[in-house]
Amino acid sequence: DNINIQYGTFLPWNPCYRIWWHVTAISALLTAFLTPYQIAFEEDLGFFKQSADLLEKVLTLIFTVDMVVNFNVAFFRDDEFVCRRPQIAREYLSYMFWVDAVGVIPFGDIAHFVADQLGASSETMLVLSLLQLSRLIRLYRIKKLFQELRNNLCVNLLTFTLLRNFLVVVVACHVQACIMYFLARAQHFGKNTWLGPFL
Repeated sequence: DNINIQYGTFLPWNPCYRIWWHVTAISALLTAFLTPYQIAFEEDLGFFKQSADLLEKVLTLIFTVDMVVNFNVAFFRDDEFVCRRPQIAREYLSYMFWVDAVGVIPFGDIAHFVADQLGASSETMLVLSLLQLSRLIRLYRIKKLFQELRNNLCVNLLTFTLLRNFLVVVVACHVQACIMYFLARAQHFGKNTWLGPFL
């Protein structure tokens, strides 16, 4: 039962690490709401859009810090915990590092900057904004959170199922609403769009 760990590394059940992991899971859930909104209402310069952009910067910072943390979290392999930092880094770099990197690299901002320098049209800029969807790769943490809650004996299974399904429906409705607004904006809110007659 004695596990020798290097200074600065964490075991997966470390209380501080568990709190941090749940912070990243909640941040991933916020991403599911923020990213579609930012894409759909990109031209809006109001308070909500500015607040969403600021919150996204905070979320990106959280996930960037989490990448550093993951280089120091022990993992289970072949019936034993691997606690040496070089082995932890090698394991993380073999796959999950690149998944997490996709979630923090601002592909949309980079593409917009390059396109702006090349004098791209507004239609091109609109399409390039879809690159921000790469942030949704962060949602794999939500799946892990659901698995953890489902196996938690302190959580009523019926309550968990209802809350999980309700959350899925809310996120799906939000994403669908943002898609509908985005499609109308892509057609310049013409009369043939669902928003056209109201504008």
